[in-house]
Amino acid sequence: MKGLILFALIFSQILHAELINKIIAVFDDQIITLAQSQRISDTLKARKTISPKYGDKESLTLAEIARIQIESFLIRNKLEEMGYIIDDNQVEAQIRDTEKRLNLSREALLQFLTTNNMTFEEYFDLVRQSIEHNIFNGRVIEPLVTITDQEIKNTFYKKNIGDKTFTFKYTLEDFYISKNDIPSSQMNELVSAAKSQKTGGTLPAGFTTLATNSLGNVTEDTLSADLNKLLKTPMKANLPTLY
Repeated sequence: MKGLILFALIFSQILHAELINKIIAVFDDQIITLAQSQRISDTLKARKTISPKYGDKESLTLAEIARIQIESFLIRNKLEEMGYIIDDNQVEAQIRDTEKRLNLSREALLQFLTTNNMTFEEYFDLVRQSIEHNIFNGRVIEPLVTITDQEIKNTFYKKNIGDKTFTFKYTLEDFYISKNDIPSSQMNELVSAAKSQKTGGTLPAGFTTLATNSLGNVTEDTLSADLNKLLKTPMKANLPTLY
């Protein structure tokens, strides 16, 4: 009878523990519990110094942490499909490289982990995930990304437009036609005719004498302030850009 009572007590404690440790997400056969996510939250500061996947936010919600965990599962599954399995020896080698690069002994590393309330096992798994993350980015994500030179230039201009030390360079084209060659009714077609001339298209009737001359590359410091302003804000100034 005492044995049955003891078994019932243990079984009750197990059930109680399962109820307290709530499941907040499930990925295939991987279970993410509230306790696991809370543990990550409690050690987030140290984790951010080890792995970039936690971003630069001061804190994360449990939902954000669960998403990061699920992403790690997805990455690991994808790499396994591709034949990449990071074993313990690779992780240990990465840790030794980190110690060497930072001039740390294993004792100093363990002290850092203890100070930041992390176990070596947690650190070991985090390093494994970081290796997987880097391989995934290099083998899966990067081949899918195509960035043109023009996109780089546009982004650079947008980020530096307010920089006083930023200097624009222009390639100027001079278009010329005698006003006597253009009927007054066609004056508003001058811009489209200039574009057509530049791109090798067919000139509209009445613009066959339109001539062009390249003025070469110039920097903004060689232009007047008014012209600089017009070139930097062509739409507001109602000044079309000719291509």
